[in-house]
Amino acid sequence: MRDSNMRVRCEEWGDCLSAHLVANTREGAQIRQKVICYLGSIGEKRAHLVRPRIDFWELATKKLNALDLSEEERTPIELRLAELVRPVVGEELAEYDKHMEEFSKVLKILAHRWPGQRKKM
Repeated sequence: MRDSNMRVRCEEWGDCLSAHLVANTREGAQIRQKVICYLGSIGEKRAHLVRPRIDFWELATKKLNALDLSEEERTPIELRLAELVRPVVGEELAEYDKHMEEFSKVLKILAHRWPGQRKKM
């Protein structure tokens, strides 16, 4: 992928923010936008929550990795995405991982106490 006209296009569909990577191309006197790929979406009401942001960034990263972009091409794309959806890093990620570990322990305890209940759900 070697198109210096690439940018992130955002669209709002009701409560959902959707991000696409697009390239501007000239067709005669007109400029057209070609969608290169869908990068992800997130509900505006959930954009402050950690798990939806992790999901957004996992998908966006997977899509960008598949494009084999140079660092020079990829950096502005990721910076624009970060303006739209704050990445989960540092203390926030460590805190989330800690809570998920604790939650996993509770689930194991519950599964051990009521092994038959899981099949009925």
